[in-house]
Amino acid sequence: MRAQWYAMLSHIAANLHSIEIAAKSVAAQVWDEEGLSLLQLHTSKHLRPSNYGEAIGLGKDEPMTWPDNLDYPAFNIPFPIRIFVWSFAGFLPETGTSQLGNCTVDFTTKSIDMHIPTSDYDVSDADVLLFGLPNMIWEFPKNYILPKEKSAKQMWITTCEEPVKRTGLSKADCRLLQDNATMEMMDFTSSYDMLSDVPALFDSVYFEDLKTMPPDFSVNPSDELATLAVSDCESTWRNTWLEEVMAEVEKTGHKVLSYGECLHNTKEPREAGKPKHKIQGWIDREAARPFKLVAENVLQPWYVTEKIWNALAEGSVPVYLGPPEVKEMMPEGSFIYADDFPSTQALVQRMLDFTPEDFAKAHAWREKPTSEWGMWETTWMQGRHTMMNRICEFAAKQMTEGKQFKSGVTPAAHDLPCCPEDPSCCKNWGRNL
Repeated sequence: MRAQWYAMLSHIAANLHSIEIAAKSVAAQVWDEEGLSLLQLHTSKHLRPSNYGEAIGLGKDEPMTWPDNLDYPAFNIPFPIRIFVWSFAGFLPETGTSQLGNCTVDFTTKSIDMHIPTSDYDVSDADVLLFGLPNMIWEFPKNYILPKEKSAKQMWITTCEEPVKRTGLSKADCRLLQDNATMEMMDFTSSYDMLSDVPALFDSVYFEDLKTMPPDFSVNPSDELATLAVSDCESTWRNTWLEEVMAEVEKTGHKVLSYGECLHNTKEPREAGKPKHKIQGWIDREAARPFKLVAENVLQPWYVTEKIWNALAEGSVPVYLGPPEVKEMMPEGSFIYADDFPSTQALVQRMLDFTPEDFAKAHAWREKPTSEWGMWETTWMQGRHTMMNRICEFAAKQMTEGKQFKSGVTPAAHDLPCCPEDPSCCKNWGRNL
């Protein structure tokens, strides 16, 4: 019996575009019995979406491969699921999605402005539509485009890699999550928020980079206490904190080396022609010092970006300003949380008071199993490099259970409810609408 089921499902997988709805209900009967794992991609580390060549931007993000020391998760997707990415999102993955197995991902193409089709674009054969909210808010309402109608047989899910709202900042955000007209058409959400339906956490970094013990900081000038590397200078909240910490450090006769465009005061040490960052993102162990100032540009729940992981990979002790969820995510004792201190002076004094024993404790996690590295394993298992397979699995489960999705006529471009009461709501990329 088991062999027959496997033979049937192999046939289904080979004929993704001709699959009948009836096959879905038949396959659903063996969901629990067989525990199918058609996408165990342990040896396939560079799979591409089905029309990867027509999508742009996927190759620019790191990391590009799955960690060798962490098994790629198995997924239960007992019948073919096709995802269509309606509005492209910058953090969609390169690895782990493919036309292989039962999870197919199609992207809008280079020829479509902002990767958002016209409202009459035919997506009727897709099981799931993904909507990258930041692109839809770009120069609002120009790119606010949805399919004309929504079918109850099709799952719509929002994706968000930016803060829900960046008050006063001319940057992309996901404020459409707070827009009733939009969300009335959406069935589920996917974002860095662990409370979203399908979490897609920001990337961590590789085991080897985190496992490496810190550089020998004693070879550097003793007054060089910390570094920072920030090149998005719009956040007044972040800039104010960084300036206060730097000023307080300078009062003690020490320095903060700032390598980015914001508060820039020095350059990364490097040989001519060599890349500025030695590993990936902004990770440069040669430029590191005992501490690194790390701050998010807004304070919102679960908005903990890759910056703090990068600091750990440099061998520094991060001094972090951001949401309290970071305490769940990072290895215990590995960083200093700025809001634990009553003043900037007290925070800087704690940095100055660090003894060799304190540094040893702050780096002790590196010698422990990765299961004790906070949510490091979770950032991979529930990060962007598994998100498409997990969305396919999630959709298949909803369909198996007979879920009826929302349906109806979608809204055309409209005014967001926060405007004009809050003019910053509609400020995007230097354009105040």
